[in-house]
Amino acid sequence: MPTHNLPQQMTSFIGREHETAEVERLLGSVSLLTLTGMGGSGKTRLALRVASGLAERYPGGVWLAELAALSDPEIVPQAVAGAIGVRDESRSDLAALIAEHLSGAETLLVLDNCEHVVEACASFVDALLRACPGLRILATSRQALGLNYEATWPVPALSLPDPRKLPSIEEMARYEAVQLFVERARLKCPDFELAPESAAPVAQICSKLDGIPLALELAAARVRVLSVEQIAERLDESLRLLSAQGHASTPRHKTLVALMDWSYDLLTEAERALLRSLSVFAGQFTLEAVHAVLGGEVDQYEVIDLLSQLADKSLVIVQGREGQARYRLLETIRQYAREKLVAAGEEEAARTHHRDWYLQLAEESEALLVTEQQLAWLERLEEEHDNLRAALSWSLSSAEFGVPELGFAQEPGEWDEGRRTKDEYSEGSNHTPHSALRTPHLEAGLRLAGALAWFWYFRGYLREGRTWLESMLASVEDDNSAGSWAVPNSGTPHSALAKALSAAGILAFLQSDYAAARAHLEKGLQLWRGLGDKRSIAFTGTFLGRAITRQGDPAGRVLSEESAALFREIGEKWGLALSLDFLGQVLSDWGEEQAASALHEESLALYQEMGHKWGVGLELSHSGRVALRQGDHIEARARLEEALALQEEVGDKRGIAWTLHPLGDLARDGGDYGRAVSLYSESLGMFRELGDKEGTASSLALLAEVSRLQGDPDRATELRAESQALFDELDASDLDKESGKRTQESDDNIPQVLGQSPIQALHTPHSDDLTRREIEVLQLIAEGLTAAQVAERLFLSTRTVQAHVRSIYTKLGITSRSAVTRYAVEHGLV
Repeated sequence: MPTHNLPQQMTSFIGREHETAEVERLLGSVSLLTLTGMGGSGKTRLALRVASGLAERYPGGVWLAELAALSDPEIVPQAVAGAIGVRDESRSDLAALIAEHLSGAETLLVLDNCEHVVEACASFVDALLRACPGLRILATSRQALGLNYEATWPVPALSLPDPRKLPSIEEMARYEAVQLFVERARLKCPDFELAPESAAPVAQICSKLDGIPLALELAAARVRVLSVEQIAERLDESLRLLSAQGHASTPRHKTLVALMDWSYDLLTEAERALLRSLSVFAGQFTLEAVHAVLGGEVDQYEVIDLLSQLADKSLVIVQGREGQARYRLLETIRQYAREKLVAAGEEEAARTHHRDWYLQLAEESEALLVTEQQLAWLERLEEEHDNLRAALSWSLSSAEFGVPELGFAQEPGEWDEGRRTKDEYSEGSNHTPHSALRTPHLEAGLRLAGALAWFWYFRGYLREGRTWLESMLASVEDDNSAGSWAVPNSGTPHSALAKALSAAGILAFLQSDYAAARAHLEKGLQLWRGLGDKRSIAFTGTFLGRAITRQGDPAGRVLSEESAALFREIGEKWGLALSLDFLGQVLSDWGEEQAASALHEESLALYQEMGHKWGVGLELSHSGRVALRQGDHIEARARLEEALALQEEVGDKRGIAWTLHPLGDLARDGGDYGRAVSLYSESLGMFRELGDKEGTASSLALLAEVSRLQGDPDRATELRAESQALFDELDASDLDKESGKRTQESDDNIPQVLGQSPIQALHTPHSDDLTRREIEVLQLIAEGLTAAQVAERLFLSTRTVQAHVRSIYTKLGITSRSAVTRYAVEHGLV
């Protein structure tokens, strides 16, 4: 007599060793265990795996009753009777007959797919277990049966690699999702192998399908006609790619869409409406965000109930985090629900509510990111980053923007080979007011991108943030881009545009794209002046001054000084601390280390007073570099190591990368070339990730120097050439596109940018008062080195060397290299 009716599995069972052992353990201590999970998650295969392994433990047999095909809950007993071999149909009380049949020896009954007949199953199971002490029931269902003695065990997804951090091929092959995909792919294409070129798309497939076994099997079946790259691309387009080709599967397993239909049809209308709305979220979300997406029209407690019901039915995953529950949808469910959302005509309202909620969050974070609450808000924005991206995407794609009439007309006045006039930034320009932005979507997008600038800055999302901002600004068509941007009437849309321009300029500056930074910041500053927003004027002026300085223009120092003065005037501590830091960097560029050190100390004191860890890390790093240049290695190391610890805590990628340089210098100067190479290489990787050309070039130059010291001149030459090529690109990017000449401001043409009264022009008297750095540059120039060669020797950019040369010429009242040489000889400098 057979002791089980379990079907023979035609394909291998992948992984699940831990899960199998855990389910077996639980079955030994409870009478009812329900495996829960979404359709296709592998509940049935796991249950059959466990049941087959336990066959010898149950003298009464192991029996499988498949309930998926049942359309009438009343026939659940008949399905079970057929499974265990009860054929006496003369008895009217079939449940009692089944109980008599199972009341003898210990028996395991597997009830598969109970979700659509869950109430009937619960009643039937309760009666059986009360009558049969030796009976154990293992059920599979999208939701629990709801009996108070029932144990539930959510079936997890298969383990899968992170496509953003690919492991080696050997490590990838250990992930269960990869194993399943590869093995099922080989059934369709026997020569399929996991190779370096296919690793990334396979990881993407596993990630996009959330490690769901059925979805992976259906995707793997497509390798017969598609490459893994094509499969990965098409998974973003439609779940209908995932269809079974054979006839062995049950109808609802033929396609993943059919499986989703099965689950969706079992929901109430209220549950369906909520599931559709949840599809607008990317990644995790909170209860408050759900309420906002519903437009505030559904009572919050009703939202909680509906979320609970969807979670009970394995359609929403609940993830607790630090006292606040967060939720998410599996990607396959999200795609399906979004199709339903679009079909219901509800997408625009839901995605706009979603965008507005995250816009509110981003704007709330702006002021708090520069307070002692910075770390908490950085973490919160990090958690919501995918949703913020979705909100930005909706703002770009949701409207027919047309041509916004922002009307930045060219300013009348002089234009000499790209040189801006003295009055470029003044308030007295004549212009015709123009209308505001036509579309609220574009305005909201500009506001959102602008509000996220500090988050992108602090966490090093420079490339991504700049891409979003440039895309938003590209939607604002400007037919007068060669001229100045006239100041329009005040109003929120123009404020949004000014914020986006300033933000784009800031991120461009952080990527060492000083020409682009200057262009954006000048336009943003023009708008802020028209709006009379002193705080924004000062912030924009701070970065504009730094960008101009990096181009070798002395006007940048004036802007930096004016920004600091304006911050003092309005009592903005954080802005003052930042502007003092920037001004300190300006003075360091010009070799005025003592004055720079004083500014960094003042900035550090302000950041410490505010409890702002990012700022403290920034200043410790900069003051550590000053100490290093002054020869105080003990103080330099202490400050730099403290800075690095804070920057790692905050997640300041750019700050970390720059701090690694002087730490590498300390190792190099101490003869520890291996550690120096490690630190420089780490910074190089980070700068490349950030898209920071100057940081990348500097890292390469430092690695070249270590190679030279290690006696590898060929490697040093190779690295130096790569470094110089990047520095040359930076220098070339600062050339005026029309004239090919670098923009230079004479003392008389330094613009009035920030204050209401004329600012003092940068006055540098002719004198012999050269800084230490200027003397170094002068000596090398006198030896006949070019600016590029001096830059190579001193680990500076060519741009900075040229700025030093201009300062030397001004201070000494000379105009030629021969005069430099004569001065050096006369004063015993060479």
